[in-house]
Amino acid sequence: AYLAYGAFMLVTEQESIPIGTLLLRLPFLLIMTLFYGALAEFAQRERLHKERLAHDVMHDELTGLPNRFALEQHVAKDIGRAKRSGTMLALGLIDLDDFKPVNDAYGHAAGDELLRQLTRRLQALLRPSDLLARLGGDEFVLVLEDLDPSQALYQLRTALARLHTAVETPFDLGDGVLAKVGMSLGVTLYPADEAQAEVLLRHADAALYASKAHKADRTIWWQVW
Repeated sequence: AYLAYGAFMLVTEQESIPIGTLLLRLPFLLIMTLFYGALAEFAQRERLHKERLAHDVMHDELTGLPNRFALEQHVAKDIGRAKRSGTMLALGLIDLDDFKPVNDAYGHAAGDELLRQLTRRLQALLRPSDLLARLGGDEFVLVLEDLDPSQALYQLRTALARLHTAVETPFDLGDGVLAKVGMSLGVTLYPADEAQAEVLLRHADAALYASKAHKADRTIWWQVW
């Protein structure tokens, strides 16, 4: 912009300007152009840095999934949306069966790889509107939105049956290591079970505990218990 302005001034200047003055103007214009270019680049890097920090605060480092903090905000908004639209919302707590033996036998790096692969498998089975978050360890939370009250249980059972297929195929952890795990789920429904996000999570946790206590690799509904 400064160079264009300088060229315009040179062409349109009415009075004769000494050549020395002209030569002094050009370096100044060049310096100003470089200065504002560097300033713009710095501002761009600062914006990207802030966006990255904001993303890291809300997401799990290992899997890239939303973390518990992001989950609580998301569920609160989903409950408000479901209340306004008259739809239902399902919240499922997922825990892997026999995950600890994988860590013990092959190391935490292998366990981390299994969790990354599981994340990709689960996300491939979900709708764009659904949410998968990681609480930590081998615990995940699933949020299924916009369930039709007249068909909610059927929709939910169908979705959860698909999710169980995510662990049917062993996980290839490299170096010829194939690991097999199961998956237990505890499920609650809004508004049938509760209207508060934190209580829904507690109910889902109780249902998950019952699931793991009775039989591995199954789904337990809070309403049943």
